Amino acid sequence: MFDQRMRHRAITDESPVVFQRATHKELGRVGNISSDGILLLCDEELGLHQILELEMALPRGIHGRSTVAFNAQVMWVQPVNNTGLTGCGLAYRRVSDEDMEIFEELIKDFVF
Repeated sequence: MFDQRMRHRAITDESPVVFQRATHKELGRVGNISSDGILLLCDEELGLHQILELEMALPRGIHGRSTVAFNAQVMWVQPVNNTGLTGCGLAYRRVSDEDMEIFEELIKDFVF
């Protein structure tokens, strides 16, 4: 587990919004992103180990797309200091090869 947490993470400047695919309910904004998952900053706590069907609005068109769809599992949940937000660590569970390429482009875009 520790080795997985050592992967490079990109800090997002433009904070893409993440929605539930079925309801289009906004769940939160991306705090950071890696090739394994995302930190989602939420107003409401998500259920630990819950598997979610999600869609992310891209900050700019990538590969001619404005959104990317993926499934992810909530791996951890904790309050974000003095913000009123909850940080939720999401691990990708189902992502197409094409959509993973989009995530890789996002990671490149947000590296400092």
